[in-house]
Amino acid sequence: MNQHLRVFLEFEAERLLKPVKDFAGITTVYEGKYDREFSEKCLESFHLASEAAAEWVRKSVLMEAAENEDGDLPERIELMLPDTVIEVSAGAYKNPGFFSGDFCCSVRPADDVQEPLPNDTMMTPIGKLRPYVYEAVTEIKGNPVEVFYRHLSSMTGILHERCGSGVLTGGLLLKHGMNDPLKIYKMDLLLRDIDQFFKGKQYRL
Repeated sequence: MNQHLRVFLEFEAERLLKPVKDFAGITTVYEGKYDREFSEKCLESFHLASEAAAEWVRKSVLMEAAENEDGDLPERIELMLPDTVIEVSAGAYKNPGFFSGDFCCSVRPADDVQEPLPNDTMMTPIGKLRPYVYEAVTEIKGNPVEVFYRHLSSMTGILHERCGSGVLTGGLLLKHGMNDPLKIYKMDLLLRDIDQFFKGKQYRL
């Protein structure tokens, strides 16, 4: 990664961190009676944090385009959420002395089948990434993506403390009186290796 572009990504990471840190300050899983007002607050904070994480991924895609010397650079990567997928698509265009890009960030249901991604796409615990984005996510510590997914993982940790070490399910949470308004439990198996992932271990699920 070009050092100047890395500095830009580090700056953008700091700029985009606030909504993610706000989300990370909320324990979104709780025991007892369902609290509608608090659950809605969790959902709103979750959306703001996931948008910030996706925006930083878009910046990473742009930096890859800036380093690429082959002209057009079509992009499509995916970030996994409990029930949905954030899809970041981009096309970059380079001419002598000129650079621009078109970006699209959309959310779709997790079970919505899409066209296959490029062969160099990496299957990771947080979604389908290109190698450049993988490098940015794992090497720039404390970025919005890392803070966001580490917090999701910490919530599954709390659920395991209450519900045991088995695979988390909606029925198991109900049995133990736990509320999970964001349905983070659905990412339990993916998030178990999150520490190793952010240490730079290239998991291919």
